[in-house]
Amino acid sequence: MSWQAGAFYTDGNISVTETRIEEKGISAGFSIPINEAGNKLHFSYQYSVKGTQKNGLIEENYHKFKVSFSIIERWFGKQKFY
Repeated sequence: MSWQAGAFYTDGNISVTETRIEEKGISAGFSIPINEAGNKLHFSYQYSVKGTQKNGLIEENYHKFKVSFSIIERWFGKQKFY
């Protein structure tokens, strides 16, 4: 099993009434191996705050839960001739 954690911040590329819409947050997750080939099942959580309450704007709080998987296959292996 492996785990990941991180934090992020962006000042955004949107400006409303001369106020930048920024976003900041944290995330954490872990991966569980499914089989010997390297396939994994991923679970993660993210909390972020986007926007500001300045100049009559709104601030949004997000909670995200994600479930995903990765499939490892061998596509371009050299063929062996006997």
